[in-house]
Amino acid sequence: MNNYTKGEWIAHDGQIYPMDDERHATIAIIPYFDKENKEQQANALLIAAAPELLQACKNTLNILCSTGYEINKDKTELNLNFFADSMDIISHLKNIVNKVEGEE
Repeated sequence: MNNYTKGEWIAHDGQIYPMDDERHATIAIIPYFDKENKEQQANALLIAAAPELLQACKNTLNILCSTGYEINKDKTELNLNFFADSMDIISHLKNIVNKVEGEE
């Protein structure tokens, strides 16, 4: 499922909307938003960063997966700690991407 609003999102006064949308269609609203509440501000910024965070997860997955393939393909000496850590990271990132894209 890739039906989310594409592009950069911004947070303003508890509302999250796409930066490039002239209509300012709201993606999300923080209920009872209080500008003085630092936690609410942080949550709004985190939600607004979602498309960029998803892309960062996908980019990291691509790098880790291709690096692992190259290491195995070339039959070079493996750093087993790196490989084990990479597998954990790959698994975690795949779970995040799948959750966001509705493929859990």
